[in-house]
Amino acid sequence: MEEGKRAVMLSLSLVKRIEEKIKDSNYASVSNYVEDVLSEVLKAEDVEVHQMDKEKMEQTREKLKQLGYLD
Repeated sequence: MEEGKRAVMLSLSLVKRIEEKIKDSNYASVSNYVEDVLSEVLKAEDVEVHQMDKEKMEQTREKLKQLGYLD
């Protein structure tokens, strides 16, 4: 099944910077580059949120141990 696409507006100056950056790369287009970069950013945010959740869980466990609810 093919994924849908939606247009996103970027400033011309940003597009030109990306075009310069991908000139000698494997990226076929600015769109491919932007999609890859945004996917990586979102993955990193997901990992960060997961790590924060893990840390909060550990802090909660430690508090419960201190209060005598856990061994």
